[in-house]
Amino acid sequence: KHVLFCAPPGGNDDYAAEVGSALRMWDSGDGDGAFVFTSSAGVYAEQGGGMVREGSAVGASPRAQRLLDAERRTLDAGGTVLRLAGLYTLERGAHSAWFKMGSVASSPQTLINQVHYDDAAAAAVAALLRPARAEVLVVADDKPLSRADICAQASRLPRFSQSER
Repeated sequence: KHVLFCAPPGGNDDYAAEVGSALRMWDSGDGDGAFVFTSSAGVYAEQGGGMVREGSAVGASPRAQRLLDAERRTLDAGGTVLRLAGLYTLERGAHSAWFKMGSVASSPQTLINQVHYDDAAAAAVAALLRPARAEVLVVADDKPLSRADICAQASRLPRFSQSER
């Protein structure tokens, strides 16, 4: 009755068909249960740190198109799409990549939307427990942070402190 599809699109020639296969396992006819597809907020065309909402313009990159095709299948079947912001934990996320690189070419003041893995999981469960709806929802922390703020917060952790790098 409940299906959660959260496999990444990489390495899959026909990602939308894989989502279609999962949709066939969901019986939406009785109104009990839900199909939830986890997509990415990376489908949005906004790349300059601006705000996005569910209806914001989407991009045309091959990766975005692969995700949007899968989203369309989900929505056409009455499922819910969760567009997840950048996932992170204390140890993993954009901050760990930036510290490994040593410097980032992008502006340190650009806002970044993220969501903790635990919060993304909670959003997926909440979506599964709601009546099925053909809708797109953005899942992100309630306050976007700049790259500089993210790195400042992460540098307080022993793993990312100057003495540990």
